[in-house]
Amino acid sequence: MSSRFLVFLALLGLFASPGVLRAATKVGNGDDGSDLEGAKRLLNGPIFITRTKAVRRLKQLNIAGIPGLGSLLPELENTKLYMAEKDVRTLGAMDASPAHHDDKDFVYARTFAAAHAATRFFPVALNLDDHQLIALHIHEALHRALPAPINENEDVVGQLTLAISAPEATQDSIRTITTGLVPVAERVSLLPVRKSEFGYGVQAFSYDKPSASTADLMHKVHSNLYPFGEQRIPVGIGLEASALHRNGTFFAGPLRISLLLDAIKLNSFEFGLSASAALNAFANTAKRNGMLCRDVVSFGFRLKKHLRHFYVENQSSVVLPSKETMTTSTGVDEYDFGSIVDLKFRTGIKLGQFEVGGFFQGLLANHFRITNNAGTRLRDSGRFSLYSAGPEVQWTTETFTVSLSGSFLLNPNSENFGSLGAPLSFGAGHTVVGANFSFFF
Repeated sequence: MSSRFLVFLALLGLFASPGVLRAATKVGNGDDGSDLEGAKRLLNGPIFITRTKAVRRLKQLNIAGIPGLGSLLPELENTKLYMAEKDVRTLGAMDASPAHHDDKDFVYARTFAAAHAATRFFPVALNLDDHQLIALHIHEALHRALPAPINENEDVVGQLTLAISAPEATQDSIRTITTGLVPVAERVSLLPVRKSEFGYGVQAFSYDKPSASTADLMHKVHSNLYPFGEQRIPVGIGLEASALHRNGTFFAGPLRISLLLDAIKLNSFEFGLSASAALNAFANTAKRNGMLCRDVVSFGFRLKKHLRHFYVENQSSVVLPSKETMTTSTGVDEYDFGSIVDLKFRTGIKLGQFEVGGFFQGLLANHFRITNNAGTRLRDSGRFSLYSAGPEVQWTTETFTVSLSGSFLLNPNSENFGSLGAPLSFGAGHTVVGANFSFFF
């Protein structure tokens, strides 16, 4: 019999005992509540270290990709750990003779069955080995991560703990167990709480035929805030400001406000919606110098599939048509930008905290027209398409993310990204190279 199987049998015995099965209930279900008299925050030691090992195991199993368990990893990672001053017995053990007490008569740990609750361990838990402590961490996190009312069902939590802790556990085996225990309606759930972020980005534009009137650089700052995070409603508001550089001069660029909704997780897919409005902030001087821009209203969605070392994402958005005017020495010219359909496919590999991949994008614009003050059509592109592709590299930690990307036009012609009049969304020129840094809070 292998040592890994012996460890699994030990876990089975541990979670079959009354002390552990009652360890994760609210005060009153397992003891007299005396553990609340005092506790010390844990920042090191075996319990703190095994939490890190438990997190590593969940990441290896890609638990976030299992419907119904999307919140398990963040609950495990972010819970505060405490050690109670003394052990407490289960209610059933209080009436027993002291001569018959053993470790199974005591509560090992407790958490409240609510998101973001702390986890309180008891001194008796220090008698457990690393494998048992990892299982105990997962058990407590399940009470916070599962939807109500099954998060207080010890039978469900115990079975899921054993499924995840089993030596030969795979994502498929855990998914099968979860499907049988978690109701279908509860497997369509909100994604883990989104963290707010603030960041800076820069993009460089290049052209097949550059001129003194084309923008070559854009600086951007953005802030995405998720005020409803405590209720696990990842609805956020995003703000973004920009400045474009041309021939040694900076011009105030578009300002964008966005409504962000990353709300649904189904069958290991992430589904998100967004709506944004980018307002043209160019002065007439900037327009005369070739800074094509307009008010841009867009709606989009994304669908992403996470595998253990691989990801695939489809994105789609629609930009509404709009017009802009520019005053010249001969009068007022009208710039008419048609609607745009944006389709984007992303894929790549995941190497720990790194994602390395690329994308293919197709843009279908209805038209781009320029009409002068006399009503003469100076330019009419008709319907045109732009196809682009490029690499993407991203490094993400708990506190920040850094990304690099490039977008190269595959069918260069008389039109380029600048003809779309939406530099915040698509850039300008024939090639766009960018870098972005954001930190989470």
